[in-house]
Amino acid sequence: MHDVVRDMSMWIASEIEKEKEKFLIHAGDGLSSIPDIGKWEEMRRISYMNNQITATPGGNPKCPYLETLFLNDNSLLILNNSLFIDKPNLRVLNLSYNHSLKRLPERCFSDLFFLQHLDLSATGIEILPEDLKALVNLKYLNLERTYFLRKIPRESFSCLLMLQVLRMFKCGYLCEAPVDSILFGGGEYLVEELFRLKDLNVLSITLKSFHAFERFLSSNKLENCTESLCLQELDDSSKSLHVLRLAHMERLETLHIVECKHLEEMKIDVPGEVQHLRETHFQGLHVVKIKFCQKLKDLTWLILAPNLKSVAVSNCFDIEELIGVAKWSEVSEMIENLNVFENLETLRLENLPNLKSMYRNALPFPHLNQMVIRSCPNVKKLPLDSNSAKARKIVIKGEKEWWKELQWEDKATENAFRSCFISHR
Repeated sequence: MHDVVRDMSMWIASEIEKEKEKFLIHAGDGLSSIPDIGKWEEMRRISYMNNQITATPGGNPKCPYLETLFLNDNSLLILNNSLFIDKPNLRVLNLSYNHSLKRLPERCFSDLFFLQHLDLSATGIEILPEDLKALVNLKYLNLERTYFLRKIPRESFSCLLMLQVLRMFKCGYLCEAPVDSILFGGGEYLVEELFRLKDLNVLSITLKSFHAFERFLSSNKLENCTESLCLQELDDSSKSLHVLRLAHMERLETLHIVECKHLEEMKIDVPGEVQHLRETHFQGLHVVKIKFCQKLKDLTWLILAPNLKSVAVSNCFDIEELIGVAKWSEVSEMIENLNVFENLETLRLENLPNLKSMYRNALPFPHLNQMVIRSCPNVKKLPLDSNSAKARKIVIKGEKEWWKELQWEDKATENAFRSCFISHR
């Protein structure tokens, strides 16, 4: 090795060793408390993720060099104010998956001017403090699955002009928002604030108002950056939802439609467009979940999404056909070489008392791993034949009595899938 290269290599190695001394890592050590708070002052990176810690320590250690702090996947109940004070260079704070954490200290963000990454996903937090607006350098904010988050102060997001990634899928899912929250009005105020985020390029969102959804769709930017969308409790103005409203969301990966009790139909009757939609749209849609949409008749529109991996439908009491035969006859001539559910890995159908048919023909299901059929007493036949899931072991879960009464294409099909059944408890 050339002397200069050798000297440079030795210098880099020594610098790496020095940096290691500024890392404090106790991930997955089974801790119930933080034992070495005194060591924080010289650290640049600290991780206590994946423990059973219930509270952050008192005291007020000054951490002038600290850049990243990971406390995710713990059992935090209490956060002391000291966690947010005297950490002027903190860039990354991860508190996610602390399900019992219900509140943050008041004015906890005021001193975190340089914070760029804040992850509060899968926590029980109910209110975000007013000084969220102080995080003017924030680029990433994750509030996904904060089911009980009811209040985000108005104008908060308008101040986060550096924000590039905002994740709010299932945010506020199990609560009602007060008037002074961005979430009030089913998301109308939220959408208006999102319009001001010029650098936003990744979004996941929950909307609880048809008007908010309409407003959301008026922005090509918001459409184009949305990866996950949950439509929940849409009002009676949404009896029919045209699939074209979703087709232009090119990055959409996950779609949940939940508790839309007035929704009766998802239209795909666009002559001349069906072939184009299947070839150019919904390419990235992988996960669809439909639940508690009591008046919905069928989900024929799913034929437009060729790369679906997971479909779950539950508590939709009027559904008689998953892929409707009548609608199929309308669009079959427009779609050549259609292979329905060709990439599907998981299919869950639960509590669909009127469901009779999934699809008119047997399907190959080359990637299917699991099929769950529970409380669907009128499903007498599965879309399977002896060539379905060939050379692949799948699991079929359901009630024993339902399984005994199933009708099969032929004896070969019954023999092929006999060993796949597991009684669903």
